[in-house]
Amino acid sequence: PIYNVEKYLRECLDSVINQTYKNLDIILVDDGSTDKSLDIALEYAKKDKRIFLISKANNGQSSARNMGLEFIKGTKLRQSLENKNINPIKSYLKTHSFDKEIKIIDRGGVEREFEFINSNFIKTNLENINDFIIQELPQTIIHFLDSDDYLTKDCIELCVKQMIEKDLDICVHDYLKLFDKNKEITKDIRQNFPHKLKHGYGYEFALDILFLNKIYSYAFAWQGVFKASILNKYNLRFTNGVYNEDMEFGILLFANAKKLLFLDEFLLYYRIRDGSTSTAKSLDDLPKFLMSLKNTFKEYKQIRKYFNGFGYAKMALNIYDFFDKKAQENNEFKDRYKNFFENYIMKLADTFKISLKNDPLEIKEIYKQIKIPKYKFLLKLFKEFLKHPRKIKNIKNLKYLG
Repeated sequence: PIYNVEKYLRECLDSVINQTYKNLDIILVDDGSTDKSLDIALEYAKKDKRIFLISKANNGQSSARNMGLEFIKGTKLRQSLENKNINPIKSYLKTHSFDKEIKIIDRGGVEREFEFINSNFIKTNLENINDFIIQELPQTIIHFLDSDDYLTKDCIELCVKQMIEKDLDICVHDYLKLFDKNKEITKDIRQNFPHKLKHGYGYEFALDILFLNKIYSYAFAWQGVFKASILNKYNLRFTNGVYNEDMEFGILLFANAKKLLFLDEFLLYYRIRDGSTSTAKSLDDLPKFLMSLKNTFKEYKQIRKYFNGFGYAKMALNIYDFFDKKAQENNEFKDRYKNFFENYIMKLADTFKISLKNDPLEIKEIYKQIKIPKYKFLLKLFKEFLKHPRKIKNIKNLKYLG
């Protein structure tokens, strides 16, 4: 995903095209940049035909990643660019679902939504690709990379080697934090699994890396590689229109995967910078899907805090829905992971952090759909009160639960 990163994009792309592993399908998605990012991406696409570039309407990082997924080499949508006889294309009706009901998309629909500039550059006005198509993804290995970060030269080679030799679904690697302001490089202790693991570096079921280590807050997107076919089990994509979307994607990816290995290697540099989506600080930085909140909240901090609460509640509901459906068909899964999922959901749906006096995005209605006994939220509240009594507010939000 690329959005206004002209200062960092060359370093990022150089780290990709110069990987020691050469058999790459490199997908760049420019999410409506207003600086020179698209020009830089075009420059690289012209000199390296492994690059496939998409220019789309702005709608955030989730929508950009989802756009890239639908154009993986081997998908019918990607093949339709090379062969006009690929017609029709099957699409699932919705993401985050075990339902495999499909619709048919004809060639005319594809041509209406996408402008084919050349063999490796297309344009679209679609903000959310999954309103148009959700495909069965091919057997390939994916590594996401944010466009202000960069990889070590052997990142992909080392990960692919582990994936093939050990028949993995997921290979997680470590990373270093690069502070853009002073160029300081540090380890991220939150990601340092070797200090936490109880049963070694490998797991037969990926979810157990979180379950056995009682990790109730874990984001995964660019911290390793995974088989694209895992997403097919639940039509899994990133949730649009929320911040910290990888908090949900990670646990659902792991819950649908089998063999996982943690590779104790620092293979990515994660840049901490002013002006990124995680450090924006003013009303001028609001994306268009937040502009309506300016009518309710007058300060940026209020909007950010409320919208974060909305995103976490929405992701908590998505995770609750997954577990509810999975538990109905698999009692063993239900018995083993019930408490874990409830703790993870309560960690996300932190009902006491925000006031819901003004609730334009209807967070209260989201809370009501999460059917976890209130006494468990009360127990969580009591434990937090013992640790940080001054931080406990908005207790009346309990009435909106379940």
